[in-house]
Amino acid sequence: MNSSAPSHTWDNVFVGTVYLLANIIMLPIYVIFLIIFVRKEPYRSSMTFKIMFYLGVVECFQLVSGVQSGIMSFLDTTVHYDFDMIGGALNCVGLFGRPLFLLILALNRFVNLTRLIRSRKNEKIVFSVLLAIASLATFFGFAYRITIGKAHYYLGYDIYRPLKTTGAAAIIKHITVGVDITAIALATLIYFGVFAFIIYKRKTTRMLALLKSTDIPVIAQGIITLSHAAVVKCGTGHIFVSMLESRPANIAYIIWLETMTLINPLSYLILVRYKDAGVSWLYYNTQEFAKKLHQVHQTAHKFDFDEQGGTNEQKLLLWDEFKSCDCFTKGTKETCLWS
Repeated sequence: MNSSAPSHTWDNVFVGTVYLLANIIMLPIYVIFLIIFVRKEPYRSSMTFKIMFYLGVVECFQLVSGVQSGIMSFLDTTVHYDFDMIGGALNCVGLFGRPLFLLILALNRFVNLTRLIRSRKNEKIVFSVLLAIASLATFFGFAYRITIGKAHYYLGYDIYRPLKTTGAAAIIKHITVGVDITAIALATLIYFGVFAFIIYKRKTTRMLALLKSTDIPVIAQGIITLSHAAVVKCGTGHIFVSMLESRPANIAYIIWLETMTLINPLSYLILVRYKDAGVSWLYYNTQEFAKKLHQVHQTAHKFDFDEQGGTNEQKLLLWDEFKSCDCFTKGTKETCLWS
């Protein structure tokens, strides 16, 4: 039922070990980041980090599926039918949900940089609606995989693959893959636009450092995810199957997938580290102004940049960033996120 190719005990143990190491290491890291985003300022007050929280939840589902993959490959058995089927559904949550939330994250970055939506309230409403739509779509993807679109674990290939589908199930499969490719392609294009915009408009060392810590990792993940979706799309023909039939290519593909799994947690790590180091001085030195939002622009000259050093031009650029970023909702303790 679960494999049309002979099992390879020795390399299944190797692949299972790769799965277990990558996913067991990354899962607690993700959980820690999600807790940070929920409990700690400035993360919980930012729509950008709210989107990253949803993205992290989706990634956690796929990591759980990766642990299941590792167990089944390492033991060279699919263990239990329901265990196998749920793992396939969780895997779909990651593969289908990630492009949707990456697209929303790219749109959020674009909107914040261009100030396309002037009202913060309207911006939060728009992105909350988009998050709700993406969440529902991801849930329906999960429901599809545990009903008419079941995916099972093939020990001969060490990956989840859907059964041969016909009728409505086949139509839904093509729609989900098409949505994935479209979403991640748009996200990648938007992020390249953001990349170019920042380099053109923000030529200070500070902004380039931020670019390296936030946008570049997401661009990399977008390209890899786009490549993955394209490979899966090829599964409608013979390219994907032909690749899987070659065991070395099959194992290389799995290692590539697990490398992709590591990218987003590592980018979160860089981002959190940068945010804590890069905005802590600004956060703590501007708390006294939080209750005087209407006076911020009138008291710009009172903000003390002397301790930060640099030229007057650099100080003015930094102050412009301070005025334009996602700062200070009245009555709360938000800080600049440059995102």
